Amino acid sequence: MDQTTIKIENKKKEINEYDVLFTMNSDETNKEYIVYTDYIRDSDKNIKAYGAIYDKSGKLMQIKDEREWKTLEELINKFNKEDE
Repeated sequence: MDQTTIKIENKKKEINEYDVLFTMNSDETNKEYIVYTDYIRDSDKNIKAYGAIYDKSGKLMQIKDEREWKTLEELINKFNKEDE
C-alpha cells in the first residue's frame, strides 16, 4: 500500500480520513498490516493510532489475534520513539 492517507467508513456511515503511519508485512502470519492515525489525543495526551490487516485490494480487516496486536503495539511504540 503506497497511500499516505486512507478513508474509512465508520458504523454511522461517515467517511473519515486518516494518515498512514506505516505498513508492514509479517512473514510469521503471512499478512499485511497498516497503522494509521487521525491525530486525536487520548486522555493521557497520546495521539491515538489504529491498526488493521489489509489485503491486496486495500480492504481493511479487524485484527483479532492478541499476538498480532502485541507486535503492532511494539512497532507503534518504536515508531513514536523515532519520531521524538
